[in-house]
Amino acid sequence: MAGRPPIYDKEYHPKDVVARMSKGHLDCQIYAAWGISKKTFYKWQHEHPEFKEAYEIGLPKCEAKWLEKGIDYMENDKDKPFRYWIAVQNNKFG
Repeated sequence: MAGRPPIYDKEYHPKDVVARMSKGHLDCQIYAAWGISKKTFYKWQHEHPEFKEAYEIGLPKCEAKWLEKGIDYMENDKDKPFRYWIAVQNNKFG
């Protein structure tokens, strides 16, 4: 038997997704924190224009945060985290 469906809050979720992405949180970290599935997270983007817009605002903020990390790794000769950073860049941001 399926549980109760997650409740979308148009006052909370759009603001929170931008806030979390501004800190560099990836999609999986956000929907895990909210206790929803990946499918629900992307479904909300299709069903709620304000959530889609918030996600699109958050995406470059998230990318910028990750770029800051990469610059730090390069400037401070941190090879292992730099390789991890490259993998995230390729998988999340292309």
